[in-house]
Amino acid sequence: MTDDEAIKDAEENASVHRFKPPVYIQRYELVSDLLEDPRWKNKILKVVDFGCAELQFFKFIKNLSEVTSILEVDYNKLLLEQYCTRAEPLVFNYLCSRSKKLNVSVLHGSVCDPDYRLIGCDAVVCIELIEHLDPGALDRLPHNIFGFIEPLLVIITTPNADFNVFFPQLKNGGFRHYDHRFEWTRAQFEDWASNVIARYPNYAVEYIGIGSGPEETKELGCCSQMALFVHKNYNKKCDIELDENENEQTSVDEICLDIKNVFESNIGSKVKWDNINWNDFKKPNKLYGVVAEYQYPFKVDNRTRDEKNTDDAISRIHMYTSYYCPFYNDETYCWEIPLNNLILFNEDLNIDLDLLGENLKLRGYNIVNNHLIYEDKKDDSDQELNDEQPELPNVLLNDASLLAEECWD
Repeated sequence: MTDDEAIKDAEENASVHRFKPPVYIQRYELVSDLLEDPRWKNKILKVVDFGCAELQFFKFIKNLSEVTSILEVDYNKLLLEQYCTRAEPLVFNYLCSRSKKLNVSVLHGSVCDPDYRLIGCDAVVCIELIEHLDPGALDRLPHNIFGFIEPLLVIITTPNADFNVFFPQLKNGGFRHYDHRFEWTRAQFEDWASNVIARYPNYAVEYIGIGSGPEETKELGCCSQMALFVHKNYNKKCDIELDENENEQTSVDEICLDIKNVFESNIGSKVKWDNINWNDFKKPNKLYGVVAEYQYPFKVDNRTRDEKNTDDAISRIHMYTSYYCPFYNDETYCWEIPLNNLILFNEDLNIDLDLLGENLKLRGYNIVNNHLIYEDKKDDSDQELNDEQPELPNVLLNDASLLAEECWD
């Protein structure tokens, strides 16, 4: 049983309440919604998903139109090799390509290691990850995320231990998954997050519950809990591009030596992890191994706004005139379509109908009183085809009849 399946089973097998949708789906949807929040529109371009495991969350973020780079990182290499194809473009992605590029990297590594590819990430996602970390790794995690990456958003979710009494199998203690090192109450989680922003004051934090229980469990909070960290004065870092011929890997020992040198160069001052200048390092840190890399097809649309609106209107003209609809006039044998009906469901809510009419005229369409007049030419063309159809010579008819008789043998 995978981690996601085990947690799903624990969360859904409450004796009284069923979560609809399941809590893990609620988590994914909430995180996706936060990444698309208008407050940071056009600022979330590069996302790292730590502890991605079976890449279940990837199908939610790959459709974020503004995101151009996704890093899927996990410590379990075998799991990544088994499920990395979930990040591969589908046939649909080739038929309906994106308007912006999307590069996906599936990487083997730890959430605690400052790999150079993490630089420039605008959002860090850790869904049900921290409870799997040993104390040493948990201590290093903030330094890597808030000190090294320093993204605009950090989204961390973890089980709410207060809610465990609601599960029959956990009433007497225990954790929701065999690999959990701990499970925090709301107070413990908030205390940890408060310590993080005390060390990194450029961040503010808010807490969100995920998976509400019945009314009688309101005092327990929700099944899962989230901390949303937002940078107060965010400045995006530029990605580091290494020479393609650069094959040398930086070992963890070298990283530790670099850190040791930084500390020794600041003897006499209270140097902490969170105020290390990572730019003092001799070279970029290549700590992650590449399991798979994918590039999604995309097509840049260089049409102007008016051209897009006109093309969209023409596609609707073809739709309306392909069948008998209320706009068809039996007396004039024409479709008389109001221009308003050509802009229904258009993403542009401020279309000038007069300008649209002029643009359609330039494309050869007849516009009268904000109505498109489209003549039905089907009957005439059919008649022309019938008129042009030559009669078969008697010889051919006779040959056809003979052939038919031969087929009976």
